[in-house]
Amino acid sequence: MEKNNKLKICRWRSFLFILSVWLLAGCSQHTDTDNDIKQNAIGFSCTTDNAGITRADTTSIENMQYFRVSAIWNKGGSAGYVKLMDKQLVEKVDENTWQYSPILYWPGQDKLSFFAYTPAISNGIDTYSIDGASNTFTINYTVSTDHKKQEDFMVATDLDKTVGPARLEFKHALSFVQFKVGTKAESYQVKKIELVNLRSQGTLTGTSSVLWEWSAQATKTTYSVEMKYDPIVDSSGYTEVGSMLAVLPQTPDNDDFVIWVTYDMLSVDPPLKKKQSFYPKDLEFKMGKVYTLNLELDHSKL
Repeated sequence: MEKNNKLKICRWRSFLFILSVWLLAGCSQHTDTDNDIKQNAIGFSCTTDNAGITRADTTSIENMQYFRVSAIWNKGGSAGYVKLMDKQLVEKVDENTWQYSPILYWPGQDKLSFFAYTPAISNGIDTYSIDGASNTFTINYTVSTDHKKQEDFMVATDLDKTVGPARLEFKHALSFVQFKVGTKAESYQVKKIELVNLRSQGTLTGTSSVLWEWSAQATKTTYSVEMKYDPIVDSSGYTEVGSMLAVLPQTPDNDDFVIWVTYDMLSVDPPLKKKQSFYPKDLEFKMGKVYTLNLELDHSKL
């Protein structure tokens, strides 16, 4: 009887050993699969172009914390194009890591195209659409004419990808203008600068990471820069005044585009208010470019 009991115990030990080996093998395979899935998660590598923009709110890869991204899945055949991501919020967690939830994965050999913008909460976007068949990214956008309410709007694409990470180079979408004011003799205190008869609404279309095109709408308006400290300019040279102004990329009309500078003459007491006009010709504001306008004041020409 004792011998039979020992035999049963041995058989149970053998069975448990075989079961343990099988379970361990199963766990090992599951872990490998888990690692494969993690490696196929859609991730992002981001950079920003350097356009020489010196606004206080200029976006760079160092200070960019969030962006939104949409992804179009080209499933091919009759399945066509499917939106895999729709303005998904992505957050920076450290210098080289971006995260979002829920995590999505690369769909085998099918192609994905990514379309992104920042800031994630934009005050300028009116409408936003993507045509998957042509990989066209279209944004209707309004630039605030008040420099205090403007943003450094940026866009990026990475098209027809089958493996990660998605590489997004964010490009400055607007034009930027800075002002330098001088005078030959008198001292003036600059109060305000206005850019009159420029457009502020337009449509931005992107078909690749290097090809972007703005088309401006017909309505014209006035951009203005108020002087925070009312800078004084004199004959010592040109002085940079006011904040850098963002404008919609466009070619102004030579016949009605005008810059008005409001200033005080300091040679009389009380100061005498003056307003002088400038008519730049053949000026073109291009996407991501910075323009310095040198304006020489002379009240004798008024």
